[in-house]
Amino acid sequence: LHLHGGSFPSMAERDKALFWYVHAGMWGRYSGSTESKLAQDYESLSTNGLDGIIDNLARARGGTLQVNPGDFTGFGMGARFYPMLYLLTRVLGAKDFGTGLDLRATLLGRLSSLQVHHTFPKKVLYDAGYSRGEVNAVANFVFLTQDTNLAIGKTPPDEYLPPIASAMPGVLESQWIPADPDLWSISRYTDFLSARRSLLADSANQFLDSLLDGSASAADPLPRARAVVDIEPDPQAEQISALICELQQHAVVTPLRDHQVDDPQTGARLALAEAFWPEGLQPGRGEPVVLELDPDDSDIERMQAIGYRVFTSMQSLRAFVEREAALDAGVTGATDELGATDSSA
Repeated sequence: LHLHGGSFPSMAERDKALFWYVHAGMWGRYSGSTESKLAQDYESLSTNGLDGIIDNLARARGGTLQVNPGDFTGFGMGARFYPMLYLLTRVLGAKDFGTGLDLRATLLGRLSSLQVHHTFPKKVLYDAGYSRGEVNAVANFVFLTQDTNLAIGKTPPDEYLPPIASAMPGVLESQWIPADPDLWSISRYTDFLSARRSLLADSANQFLDSLLDGSASAADPLPRARAVVDIEPDPQAEQISALICELQQHAVVTPLRDHQVDDPQTGARLALAEAFWPEGLQPGRGEPVVLELDPDDSDIERMQAIGYRVFTSMQSLRAFVEREAALDAGVTGATDELGATDSSA
């Protein structure tokens, strides 16, 4: 935009820039060595235009910019591909399960805000023995209006999806729900996730490629719609919210919640953290802090090796913050008994 006086020279150039922008976000182009990569990209852009910075990104990705089904294996709203799911929902005409209305349209009414819905409800999956990470898989998420989310509640998918498929053909397909009804059974949950990841990856590639080749149609401006967490009460989440309020009394900043923590060097998933402070409990002071209450589903050793302080209980995190506050206040006898790592607490 700077090189062209603040506006794109054409719609095709705009779409190509969006292709690069989305891919740069998905693959964490500026997650490390930010200044050097910015300088490299600006030089390439000045010399070779958008093709230059697209080539830079492709080389960093091994020569190709493609979304694979495995890229949608993340968990929680902090997963790298959660924003892609939301983007596809908004720009490709996904439809609400309750009304069949296009979620691109302006939504009116008290209960019409978009919400995250678990296709397989959390209670159904927890009762079947699935882990928190499996329950909160990105491939289990759809976006619905609040009234539809409320109406479905905890109903198993093999009960609520068939009437939708019968009454509103194409609605389930618009949300990348596998068409095979056998996959809607709780016993086939992992197969459902696998099939939906493939559908999402195919759709993502088609959309992004249409931006690159200029075939994307000019869409109407999308009205802002705020997506929120599903409204089903979660006792543990409420306890964590209460803990965060306590910690904020000691000048602890608000963390990222249900955030996927990735290895900054390899991009591998290390944890689905209940809370994550990437810049420390107080920015500029201390190492990144992770609250991970499911240690068996995370790589704690790797997080500690790259300098993260990991807590596996709310009590240990609370005690650490209180001791740090006491030390800051000069209270005699206040010590950090947990030492450099806290995962055993």
